[in-house]
Amino acid sequence: GNTVVVGYDRRAQSEVFAAAAAKVVAGNGLNVILSDRAVTSPMVSYKVVEEKAAVGIMITASHNPPIFNGFKIKGYFGGSAIP
Repeated sequence: GNTVVVGYDRRAQSEVFAAAAAKVVAGNGLNVILSDRAVTSPMVSYKVVEEKAAVGIMITASHNPPIFNGFKIKGYFGGSAIP
């Protein structure tokens, strides 16, 4: 599909980072499903599979210290995207 799922965690500014990512995705002509609240990475994976989305973006730094933040990319199959 041409849908991208975007989620974010509770880290500072994650919601803003996710909104910016969603805007870029939409600006490139893709459909976006943006979470309306903080979610876990597995929730983004589930939604990617459920919606038959092309990819998922999770804004999180995972296990890294709270001062960090970044992207986790989920493949169409719900797992970590392959290189």
